[in-house]
Amino acid sequence: MLLPYIRNLKRLGFDATLRQVDGPQYYERVRRFDYDMVVDVFAQSLSPGAEQVGFWGSSAADQVGNRNTIGIKNTAIDTVIDQLGKAKNRDEIVLYAQVLDRLLRAGHYLVPLYGKSATNVAYWDQYRHTEKLPSNAIGIDYWWTDKEAEARVNQYLKQ
Repeated sequence: MLLPYIRNLKRLGFDATLRQVDGPQYYERVRRFDYDMVVDVFAQSLSPGAEQVGFWGSSAADQVGNRNTIGIKNTAIDTVIDQLGKAKNRDEIVLYAQVLDRLLRAGHYLVPLYGKSATNVAYWDQYRHTEKLPSNAIGIDYWWTDKEAEARVNQYLKQ
């Protein structure tokens, strides 16, 4: 995924290289903001709130070990995060989360690499799950084994 990205950056005139480091060095470099570009994940809950300061807030931009790996310092974003943390109901949470989303997109702070909103799972035809699964997970906790189907799979594997 990264190599074609780097190749295209070079075609645009950027001197881009990929540097692979071991786990401890990677985490220390990220913790101290010692990089030009980094792959990161910004996992979110379905009810964002005051924790957004750690991801996008100006106060977190220079704090060693914080989650604002982008280094965003934007007073408009800080104001929206503050309002999001003070939201009194679900409608306000949705409103301020949408405004925050628009501000982050408008700032062009990151290059999305994984644009898929679903997860593919391959499994033997012995598992069952409810028709409706959680919207934010695969829901494996809600799966069960169909004993008859399991016996068919086991018989097949013995061949």
